[in-house]
Amino acid sequence: MDYLTSVAITIAILAGLWAGIGLNFGLIIWIGFISWACYFASGAKVEGLTKTLVANLVGALWAFIAIQGFTLLNKQGLSLPVAVGIAVGIVCFIMVLEARIDILSFIPGAFAGAGSQLFIVRIQIHGTKAPWNKSVGILGRW
Repeated sequence: MDYLTSVAITIAILAGLWAGIGLNFGLIIWIGFISWACYFASGAKVEGLTKTLVANLVGALWAFIAIQGFTLLNKQGLSLPVAVGIAVGIVCFIMVLEARIDILSFIPGAFAGAGSQLFIVRIQIHGTKAPWNKSVGILGRW
């Protein structure tokens, strides 16, 4: 069996298990798929797994910091769109610069982690009936 076929079989089994188990335990299934995409994009293997996990988690942490930042800026009187723009801009700047550190060098993983975290917060705020078609990006209308 060639490498690609063995990977396809493995992923099919893992994805099926992840989706089935995730539904039973209320896990956010799509985050697993985003992480798998990052794993393959980072070159797979052990180094790719390490960089993906670290980048995704650090990206989610930066998104949390951005949320705290724009909430604080908004409470200080800035309009929400301006506050979000400033906080997210600063965090994105840092996520790119942190790639100078080898373990944080997988920039797409950081953005995937941040985007996933921001989307989860949006769902928590607006529920599943949020007007997705009206939002161009993750932030849309907070």
